[in-house]
Amino acid sequence: MAQWIGQFSGRTHESRVADAETTLRHAIDSMSKAGPDTVGHIRNNVLDLAEKLLSARVRQRKARLSQQRERLGTESEPEVQSLATMERSIAEMQRLGVAAILKEFGVREVEPVLSSRPAALLECSGD
Repeated sequence: MAQWIGQFSGRTHESRVADAETTLRHAIDSMSKAGPDTVGHIRNNVLDLAEKLLSARVRQRKARLSQQRERLGTESEPEVQSLATMERSIAEMQRLGVAAILKEFGVREVEPVLSSRPAALLECSGD
């Protein structure tokens, strides 16, 4: 198994997702309280944080999928189906993208947040 610099730092995929969720909640709360002069800047920040959360969640699921593949070793039918289910889950998460995360966190008007950045940049993001 590969080693990495932060191996024993306590920083895991789970902690990264939890940190990103906490930060996003705070930013969305700030956006709802912001005045019209600062809301545009905060929307950009919320969009950045939602993209980071999406990336962290996808990486977390891919890591779990990789661990599951390593554990299985043999290919029996139920295990292969569970791997396929995990792969579909990752693909669906990526397909739904940032808009689904914003809705999950209670952003009522997703379009203004998504339109705070050109579409070309949104298409390039992802993992």
